[in-house]
Amino acid sequence: MDLAIAIAAGVNIILLTGALFRLVPMGSGARKLVLFGALGMFPVLWGTLAFGYNFNRIKHVEFCGTCHAMDGHVRSLGVDDTEPLSAVHYQNNYVPQETACYFCHTGYTWFGPVMGKVNGIRHIYVNYFKGVPERIHIYTPYPNRDCLRCHGKARRFLEKPVHNRQDGQMMRHLQDGTMSCLTDGCHDLAHLLPEDWS
Repeated sequence: MDLAIAIAAGVNIILLTGALFRLVPMGSGARKLVLFGALGMFPVLWGTLAFGYNFNRIKHVEFCGTCHAMDGHVRSLGVDDTEPLSAVHYQNNYVPQETACYFCHTGYTWFGPVMGKVNGIRHIYVNYFKGVPERIHIYTPYPNRDCLRCHGKARRFLEKPVHNRQDGQMMRHLQDGTMSCLTDGCHDLAHLLPEDWS
């Protein structure tokens, strides 16, 4: 895929250079056609190839680990502890290991993947223009629907006494989002970061 993108971009540059600097003598109609290809068709072609390639590439944990700010979060997937949700889900194959970050941090709604990409652009903006925060936090509270997508109908989850406290009221609060699964005393540790290891 990298080669196809590079070839399309190279052809685009050659056509654009040839048309703009008149390296090859051509009539005005031919020049317009070459410019149309160089400014219209080829950018769309290699842009689509690059977008498609990267759209899939950014789903992988190894991609998340390429950003130094996320290194600790990626390393937390392998921490030897049974409390952090990230490690438990990753090490027990509750989420696909190759795409664990994307699986948990992309909403399961129609526009979830699109909003995930928008947040990625937002991460880049914050990183380069505001600086990496000392502690990284997600932009909005983690929605219970993302937890309940997998756990909501699981017998082990439904039969756990702690989830059925208050005559089933707790389960209703979890389902309608008025109580978070990431509440203090419940699942309050999403990632155990290296600086917190003891």
